[in-house]
Amino acid sequence: MRNTITKLSNLFKEAVLQGVENVISEEQLFANMLSKNEAYKVYGRSNVDRWLKEKLISISTIGKRGMIDRHKLEQVAACSNRFSYLMTCERK
Repeated sequence: MRNTITKLSNLFKEAVLQGVENVISEEQLFANMLSKNEAYKVYGRSNVDRWLKEKLISISTIGKRGMIDRHKLEQVAACSNRFSYLMTCERK
C-alpha cells in the first residue's frame, strides 16, 4: 500500500512539474535565453563562471550578444554539481 502511494505521489509531482513547464513555455513567461549578466544575477557569478569553465553550459552568439539557454541553466543548477568545489582548507 505504501509503495503504491509513493508511486502515485511521484506521478502527480512529475505531472505538475511538466504542466508548469508547459505553461511557462507556451505563455512565454520567461525568455528562453539569458545574457551572461542576467545569468549572474539569477544564479550567482561564481556558479555561472564555474559552469562555463566546466563546460556544463555554453554561450551561444545571437546577434552581437552572447546568450545562455535558460533551460540548460536550470538543469545544471538543479543537479548536484558540487564535485569541483574544494574544501576551504584545500583552497590556495
